[in-house]
Amino acid sequence: MKKIILALTLALALSTNAFAYTENYVSNDISVKKDTTLTGSQAPVLTLDECGDFEGTGVTNFSLILNNAEWLYEGSGIIENGLNYTVISSNEMIITVDSDVYNAASSKIRIPLYTKITGKGVISVRVNPMSSPASESELIFAHCGYPDMDIKVSANDSLTAFDLSIKDDYPYQIVAGRIFELNLDNGFQFTGEADLSATGKFGSITEFSVDTNKRTAYIKIESTSGAGSGTIELKNVGIEPTEKSVTGDTKISITAINNSDYSKSTVLGKYTADSAEPDGNTENNTGTEISKENTVKFKVGSDMYYVGTIPYKSEAKPYINSSDRVMVPVRALSNAFGIDDKNIKWVENDTFRGAVIAYSTQLIKIPTEGSYAEINGVKVPSDSSAEIVNDRLYLPLRSIAYFYGVTEENITWNENTGEVTINMPAPMPNNL
Repeated sequence: MKKIILALTLALALSTNAFAYTENYVSNDISVKKDTTLTGSQAPVLTLDECGDFEGTGVTNFSLILNNAEWLYEGSGIIENGLNYTVISSNEMIITVDSDVYNAASSKIRIPLYTKITGKGVISVRVNPMSSPASESELIFAHCGYPDMDIKVSANDSLTAFDLSIKDDYPYQIVAGRIFELNLDNGFQFTGEADLSATGKFGSITEFSVDTNKRTAYIKIESTSGAGSGTIELKNVGIEPTEKSVTGDTKISITAINNSDYSKSTVLGKYTADSAEPDGNTENNTGTEISKENTVKFKVGSDMYYVGTIPYKSEAKPYINSSDRVMVPVRALSNAFGIDDKNIKWVENDTFRGAVIAYSTQLIKIPTEGSYAEINGVKVPSDSSAEIVNDRLYLPLRSIAYFYGVTEENITWNENTGEVTINMPAPMPNNL
């Protein structure tokens, strides 16, 4: 009788579930905006560790159910040979494991969480074991919003500088890239001066830069942060009025770019415009503003360049080509000379392929082939031909500087630091 009871007990145990169960986890926990799609390398990965009880099970299934997200997978398909998926609703899909093909007993199961964020708060995936040895679990892989972000702004009475403090106590990662955009109103602009310090997950990867329009600045992290808390402190961020500034409140707007829907607008203070009347002398007013910054500096391998003391960000980095020429992105150097993007065009037709730039009274055409540029219809030789790298047009720095009227004695190359400095003999025309 005892043997029969024992046999029944074993049979019941085996019929319910005698699995050892898997260890489940996700690769990262990131901060995202609503409606963000997570694909490619940006998508976290759900991992189920290898489990011996998958061996000999034949075909088993478990399901994945999303919270505040929906699947980008559609219909049915293959993740790996022997590991298939079937989407049964916008937020649920079934994973089928064929143990005769996919050896889940000794290999991890990895499923990229290709998803679209549909709600704010915690974004998670729930594992429902169904007929498989997978463990039941709820795993957080993203957050939408800044639940514990504390941002404070304070300006001095003279409206020449302000301090910005960002404290983030929430333990998620923040993906690389620009994370905040700062915009000034009432005609104010950034001077480029700021004292930056960062700690915790923001330490050593945070930078501050000013846009070419000077009304906008950015806080950026160079690589995806770790988890945990962190702070960003910007002290003495220099600002100044322009001729467009009028008496009244001056505000700064802070907007999260690629991590959240956070935005905040704060009054820095009240500005009192100079009441002095203009002298009425417009004889020399040609409509072209004059920049106070007459030095431009680029560095090989760096995507930062300087106009005077103000740092700017370029989408491409200078390099040294096979002819030992310092090649700079045409758009970045043109921006440094005060040429707005609207005056820089890419033209491609039957007779010409290259960049066309309107600079002061000149129309400059830079072809992708041929060691020259055409300035108001006249061909001017270049040190070497233009080069296209990562869809960016490059020219030798000396050549394009010559096109803009800079002579040899005003260009300095520092071989030790890889820096090129252009000293302008006269104030630069500004087409902005």
